[in-house]
Amino acid sequence: MMASDGTFGDGYDYGDEENFSTENKDSFQEYELGDMGQMGDDIQDQENLLPSHTTNKKPWKSASCYTLDFYKRFFDVDTEQVLFRIRSSCWPIHNKFLSQIQGKGDLYGPIWIGTTLIFVVAMVGNIVDWKDSFERNEQDAWKYDFNKVTLASTVVYTYITVLPAMLWAFIRWKMKDPPSLLDVITVYGYSLFIYIPVSVICILPYIGRLVGWIAVVLAMVSSGGVLLINFWQASVAMKEPKLLIFIGLAHIAMALVLKFFFFTYTKPQHHTTLGTTTMQVTTISSPL
Repeated sequence: MMASDGTFGDGYDYGDEENFSTENKDSFQEYELGDMGQMGDDIQDQENLLPSHTTNKKPWKSASCYTLDFYKRFFDVDTEQVLFRIRSSCWPIHNKFLSQIQGKGDLYGPIWIGTTLIFVVAMVGNIVDWKDSFERNEQDAWKYDFNKVTLASTVVYTYITVLPAMLWAFIRWKMKDPPSLLDVITVYGYSLFIYIPVSVICILPYIGRLVGWIAVVLAMVSSGGVLLINFWQASVAMKEPKLLIFIGLAHIAMALVLKFFFFTYTKPQHHTTLGTTTMQVTTISSPL
């Protein structure tokens, strides 16, 4: 409580401005300097703990190709981006897949989708063979075909690596500002996702061969349409309509290979050795 003499009972006159300014000036300045010094130390500690955004913004540029840092950029995607790219690869209408990922392609999706498709189609191919052999009462002649895994690996990885590399080299030769090789591989890799559910459809019970053909054709049209639409501008810029023909024919060939080598029953060949029987005929002649 404030006393009658202008103090608060502690003997100090807070109303005396001159007294306050002279006696507490040094202590107040020391408090300010000390507080600022502490803040400076905190900021310096944070700068030491946090990475520098100017020097280490893209460490892969200075990293060697023999280190993991060099390959991190190829897998720098999150779940939301992967799901968005999967959806874009299945719907060709108003599709801008290539322009949306410009300079931000990834290998995570193509490798994951390609590897999954390899094991799925190899498994489906063996299940289809077993199911049809069972219906033909030839289940004793059926054996698991491990060659389907090798064939599927060759077909799928060639389609998502060699074919995009050839396409990119041709576009780079004809255009001044072509898409990057990583972007082209990304588009091709994600375009194969739709064949994974189609593979499962082909082994569902009570699914006839006609339904299997319809599923494969729809998948071929959908994913092939995504490829044609995204490379349409490049074809127009180069004045090379043959580019779209090449893309379309290659994609049709890919779908047919999957259908005939994995989604269709191949009857095993039986090698039978026929025995030969020698018959001796005795002719009896009678005298005339």
